[in-house]
Amino acid sequence: MKKRILLIISMLIVFSMVMVACAPEPVVEEPVVEEPVVEEPVVEEPVVEEPEVEEPEVEEPEVEEPVVEEPAVEQVLTGAFTTGPGGGEEEVARPWTGAAGHDMHATLYVTPTIFSEDLSEIVPFALESWEPNEDFTVWTYTLRDDIMWSDGEQLTAHDWKFTADFVTDPDYAPDRIIHRALAFDQVLGYEERINGEMDELEAVQVIDDFTIQYTLAAPSPRHFATQFRTYILPEHAIDFSPADIMTTDWWRNPDKQVGSGAFVVAEWERDNYLALEPNEYYFLGRPKLDRIIIRLFGGELSSALLALQAGEIDFTYVEPTDLDLLGDEFNIYFNSSGVVVYTHIHYNEVPEYWQDIKVRQAILYAIDRQAIVEQVLDGTHVVLPCPMVTEDLWHPDVDWFEYDPAQAQALLAEAGVDPSDIVMEWVGHSGYDNLHHNSALQAVQAYLSDIGITMTFRFIDVPSFRDAYSPDGGWTFNYRGAANPVFAFELERGWTNAGGQGGDFMGFDMAEAGLEDAIANINQAPTTEEYFQAARDFCLLHNQTLPDLQMWIGNRYGAASENVANFWWQPAGGGGPYRNNAHLWEMTE
Repeated sequence: MKKRILLIISMLIVFSMVMVACAPEPVVEEPVVEEPVVEEPVVEEPVVEEPEVEEPEVEEPEVEEPVVEEPAVEQVLTGAFTTGPGGGEEEVARPWTGAAGHDMHATLYVTPTIFSEDLSEIVPFALESWEPNEDFTVWTYTLRDDIMWSDGEQLTAHDWKFTADFVTDPDYAPDRIIHRALAFDQVLGYEERINGEMDELEAVQVIDDFTIQYTLAAPSPRHFATQFRTYILPEHAIDFSPADIMTTDWWRNPDKQVGSGAFVVAEWERDNYLALEPNEYYFLGRPKLDRIIIRLFGGELSSALLALQAGEIDFTYVEPTDLDLLGDEFNIYFNSSGVVVYTHIHYNEVPEYWQDIKVRQAILYAIDRQAIVEQVLDGTHVVLPCPMVTEDLWHPDVDWFEYDPAQAQALLAEAGVDPSDIVMEWVGHSGYDNLHHNSALQAVQAYLSDIGITMTFRFIDVPSFRDAYSPDGGWTFNYRGAANPVFAFELERGWTNAGGQGGDFMGFDMAEAGLEDAIANINQAPTTEEYFQAARDFCLLHNQTLPDLQMWIGNRYGAASENVANFWWQPAGGGGPYRNNAHLWEMTE
């Protein structure tokens, strides 16, 4: 065992020696002597900051683009404000007289009250307030304290009192008294004053500089509505007498005329134009227009229409038949609400047989008014049963006298009147001398001819019509328009015996027919509903008695260039007056 161990050890020694002999020489690695790294100190060169040299900003001069200023729009409005029904060139600047022109009158003078823009109500104009007593027989009116005359003088209650005494003076001589009657005939002592029995209208008294008081002969719950045409005149500037109201040149003389409205008279050339300029003292602010030029066309509506189309004027009244001739460059104004002008047959100096109501009824039965308004007047009118201008005021029991020629002939026979003995001439003024109304009257002529009645018609110029329109004017039948606004009925003038156009004209006793009492019931109705019911009752009574013959009521139209802005024109009867806001009118081009 021992021998075996020794043998193994020997063999291992021999093997080891062999291995050592055969091995390569060992590589002697010399130790790496790392030389120390000598760090040279970093010498930081000082940073020399060069001062920032700000280069001066060289502002390049602004080259302004040349401003090309648009030329200012010339603020001049030219219009044919006297054309159409009721237009009157002589009266356009003269309030208190004539039948029309009130839209311009209200541009020159203020009134205590006035119609709203759409004719739906009476609103204050020169007034701050009104106050009746308990039984509506005394009315106290308070004026605004900021209204000045165009010469810088204050408008006061003394001017209003002066106006009341001036137009009720017994020597006052206008061509028409209806506006005076509307303003003052309810005042206690009115008849005595106009007949020269009083030195003043005593029941109109100044309380202080801005307060005036009316004492009335009877209760009048809507007396304020009678003051919408009470044009207050300047006491300090009127230099003519009441007798000269129609002949004085004061109204159109720029060296004399003093007004309180938005504009005053600047220039007048007879038969050519009337120019107005701003009232610098107007209480609602200086007007935007520098001038209004009222071109006078002598009542020639066709000439005014041609001038509008040619751009020579900016506004005119137009007939419904002219609307198709106007393009989109015109704005059309019409009675969007408040149609107040109706057309009727008024009569005077009529033969005795006309006093028989059967004859008057026969005339209505003989004319197919419904066919005329639909086919001839192109649906722009409606048949009217009475002078009430809105359907709400037509009594449900009225007789419409629908077309019935046989009934017409039977009524004439009952009255003992031969149709061939009836010869009628209807006279109208040039404001109605147009295609629509000429065609309508031709149709009336044909209908009456069918039952044997002769009817002719003619139109005359407005001044001649005014002259003829009087109790002794020589006319018999009058085809005319009249206004009857809802909150300011003008019934007294047409349906009382002393209204200026009523029984004193027509030879018809309005009092006996009950019409005067019916009007009194309207005027004294304490509530709006009672007022409307009294109006319906008047409508029925008128329809039953036929003091005049109602024909139709229709729209009226005006046209203005689209360059006219903030413009309001209402084809009201006679022009209103209404709030036309003339101080806001302006031209855009």
